[in-house]
Parts: sequence; C-alpha cells; structure tokens
Amino acid sequence: MLETEGAGYSPAGYGEVLAALRRAGYRFGAYEGPLEPGPVVLLRHDVDFSPAWAVDLAHLNVEHEARGTFFLQLRSPLYNLHAFETLEAVEALRAAEQWIGFHVTLPEGELAPKERAELVERDFETARRLVPDLQPVFAWHNPSLLMSDEGLDQEIPGFVNAYGRIGGGNVRYVSDSNLRYTREQLLALVAGGETPLQLALAPMQWLPGAPDMPGILAHTLSRKVRDLEVEFLRNHVYRAALPQGLPGSLLGRFESAVEGALRRP
Repeated sequence: MLETEGAGYSPAGYGEVLAALRRAGYRFGAYEGPLEPGPVVLLRHDVDFSPAWAVDLAHLNVEHEARGTFFLQLRSPLYNLHAFETLEAVEALRAAEQWIGFHVTLPEGELAPKERAELVERDFETARRLVPDLQPVFAWHNPSLLMSDEGLDQEIPGFVNAYGRIGGGNVRYVSDSNLRYTREQLLALVAGGETPLQLALAPMQWLPGAPDMPGILAHTLSRKVRDLEVEFLRNHVYRAALPQGLPGSLLGRFESAVEGALRRP
C-alpha cells in the first residue's frame, strides 16, 4: 500500500500518538545500551528533508515529555551537516534533550558487506567530529538499494543497526513510511501495550498536516524552497526585492501545482 486515504497525520495527531504511548505505560528509550525491562519504545525520527523540521518535531516531543532519536545524514543532497544552520538545529535537538543517531546514505549500486561497513565507520567518524555526542547507532537512509535482508540487518562491530535484531529480535518495528498506517491504526497498535517497540515517525509525514502522500510531498518541496531562502536572502538583489522571502501566496500556488501534478493519472 503506497498511501492510506485520510490517514489523519498532523502535528496534533502526532501528539495523540505520544499521549497514547504514555497512557500505555511506555518509557522512551535510547538505542545504545541494553533495553530496560517493561514497555519501552525506541522513538525514531529519520531527518531526510529538513533539519528545521526536526527541531519542530523535537519541540512536540518536549511538550509531551517524549524523547526520540533523530537520525541525521552526512551525505544528504538536501542539507549540509557542516552548515551553520544545520549545526544550530543540532544544538536545538540537544537542548530539547533528544538523542542523535546516524542516517547512512548509500551510493547507487550494491556494495559488498565489507564495503558497507567501511562506509559506515568512515562516515560516522566524519559526522562525529561535527556532532561529538552522535550515538553509535545507524539506520540506512535508502534501504531499497540493499539487495537482501542480510544487508538490511548487517551487524557492524561497535554500532547498533536500527534495522537489526535489537533486543535479540524481540522489538517490533513499525514505520509511518508512505502512510502505511492511519493515525487510528497507530493509536490502536500503541494502546495494545506491546513491549518493546521501535516506532519510526518522520517529521515530513506529520508536520504538513496533509491527508495523503501527494499533499505531503508537495508541502515538503515547498518547505525546502523556504529553507533554501536562507542563502538567497544573503544576496542583496534578492533581499531588496523580497526582504521577507517569497510571499506565502506564491509558495501556496507552487505547492498546489506540484500536488496537482502528483495527482494526475
């Protein structure tokens, strides 16, 4: 299923899921170290598009007394971990007492297990120079490039693989990717009190408040245009003409056009 019609994802809906976790007695745990006994949730947030959105989601976590692990990329084509704006977002995540993990970007083409391990080790060390408290836990950003389950749950000494056999394989993995669950289904799953649980909830799925993936993707692309204006506003010609950046009405029309294109049969 590529999307769930009327999935009910929104910032308020995300808060409902966090509240349901607390009602069910879940504690928010970190990937590093042994799992605590009892109902524990590893709340996972893959930062694929916007570090600023990650901060917005972290603020929702704080509001609901939740702690998650935000997985940041070193090689993202959409944001630069070295950029001052990204490092400011990292500081905001830290101030919100969230954990930070490593989101591994794979190249096109299959890598041998040894090459994958070397990529993780090398890129992690580079990222940790920028983010000293980066936890030794990784998740593949583009797991579709892995040709087998063996690659998906590959164990690398010194690291925890978020797709691996965490807790001896007793942790259930649930992801909101492409709205595969409705909000109501997630609430029902959480209310069941299954223990332990890895719950992957991405900022780009919940913050737009759109009903389906075409709406979410269109809003996300519009948001990236706004993120890019940080640099454009340093240009005096652009800043003189648009001191507040592009008008919201213009971005709204752009977003509508993109959404319309995504909905064409």
